[in-house]
Amino acid sequence: MTTTWQHKRVQQAKDLEDSPPEMPAAEVQQWCNFIVWIPNEESGYRIERSTVRREAPPGRIEGITAGRTPWTSNNPSAYRYEVAMPKGRIRVKEFLYDWAFPATDHPSLWNSKTKPVQLNEDYVLWLGTNYYKQQAASARLSRTMIEVGIVDGIVSDDEIVAFFKSLAVVDENAAKRISATLFCALSYWARYKADLVGVPAGLWVFQREPGPPEEKWTEDVESALKILKLPPVLGGFTAECIGVYKDAAGHTETEICYTGDKDRGHELRLVAQQTGKGRIAVPPNPEPHPQHSETIAIHGLIRIIPILINREPDPTLVFGVVEYVLQLRGNKGYFFVGIP
Repeated sequence: MTTTWQHKRVQQAKDLEDSPPEMPAAEVQQWCNFIVWIPNEESGYRIERSTVRREAPPGRIEGITAGRTPWTSNNPSAYRYEVAMPKGRIRVKEFLYDWAFPATDHPSLWNSKTKPVQLNEDYVLWLGTNYYKQQAASARLSRTMIEVGIVDGIVSDDEIVAFFKSLAVVDENAAKRISATLFCALSYWARYKADLVGVPAGLWVFQREPGPPEEKWTEDVESALKILKLPPVLGGFTAECIGVYKDAAGHTETEICYTGDKDRGHELRLVAQQTGKGRIAVPPNPEPHPQHSETIAIHGLIRIIPILINREPDPTLVFGVVEYVLQLRGNKGYFFVGIP
């Protein structure tokens, strides 16, 4: 039986370095709550400026900001490195996106018109523009968010795709153990009383305000599923963790994380609320992120479903993120469902 993952961490925020230390890629994995990916040896890419932000409980030392998240005092782990390309340079950042549902599967490209490219039979790469206004790309591989930005020169889309296709796990044994570990056992926000981060959660307007922690995650999914009358398995996705969010205004949402495949790399996130007691707007309003919308009928009910799709160059290929809001019978509540 595969054992679960326990990564190293710094015990107090005041003990963190003034800036993330340089560290060889082979040593980084022990400090990360996500699978670390680097180019394979055959690719010829050379990693430079390899640094790791070590995890520590929330906290800040005045005047020290290098490598820290600017919007909260939280200290989750992250891995960064750079790679020289023929005519440019890219910067790579890897981490577990766990403070919200990762909007549209590529939150760093939010409000950017994106182009999806199939990496393999399991994963999709998204090309677009990041929040630094850089030409960029993003993919989630085995729950690891991998964001690439062009920091110097010119790098073509084909070169970015080739780089992502070269990625391999740095430590096979660690990767197996991380894949065997539940989301709520890995998540920084599930393990600490960490401040919320206000970010879009998807194509429908649904956002938690930044501020004090309000969530409580648990592996005990059975009782919550019975109350919500939800099955433990949906379309091959298995419920593994449940988070309950309660804010000072009395809003309450139950967020259920369903995962699929052997590496838990595919996810269905379901958010349930009682009518008028959550933050899902009803009827739902679309976010401004570029999207294609289709109106379909479900059991006689009309639902507008925004879908990010690509029909070029092959019109038979459709990659997307599907999100929808359903009203429960008897007007008791609503579900928000996101499926990247």
